[in-house]
Amino acid sequence: GRLPAALHALPVPAGLPAASPEPPAPEGEAASAVSRQRAWLDGERPPAGRAVVCHGDLTPVHVLRDGDGSPGVPVNWTAATVAEPEYDVAATTVGFWRSALHGNAVQRRLLRLAREPLASAYLSAYREVAPWPLDDGRLRYWQAFHLHLLTAAIDRRLRNGPAGGWDPATHVATPTRSLQDVDRRFREVTAG
Repeated sequence: GRLPAALHALPVPAGLPAASPEPPAPEGEAASAVSRQRAWLDGERPPAGRAVVCHGDLTPVHVLRDGDGSPGVPVNWTAATVAEPEYDVAATTVGFWRSALHGNAVQRRLLRLAREPLASAYLSAYREVAPWPLDDGRLRYWQAFHLHLLTAAIDRRLRNGPAGGWDPATHVATPTRSLQDVDRRFREVTAG
């Protein structure tokens, strides 16, 4: 949590526009979950918040550490943007949750047990050192947004097959079950 908080404290150059990420539109005969989620996102979009430098995918696998106790160095900046801090924090918390969709059955079971404590510890650490507080409503919206991106990707994979190595659904172990799990998580996040 310390690393993204430090990143979000960096000054954003004047005149650099903040991104306004849009959820993907349902494609063709998209699953009802994709359409329903998109409708929720369209109806609940909060007004633009504070613009910060965002990594966009700052999970533990995208941080190089040398063991000296430093927070590490973020790598893989392909999703970097200027957006709200909640957008970035939500991407990481959903990344913890999403990790349990990959690997073999034993890995998935262990990651299911660890994902909530990891996400909770991450949020606590971020909040302790963040330059300003997170808005919980905005965080909830962006968590739903990132879950929707995953729902749309899994739906696309089920209809068209894997889209390539970088597609977020390519390595999902059980796509049909994962689609149900992600949609259930979306409903939990948006119910609060």
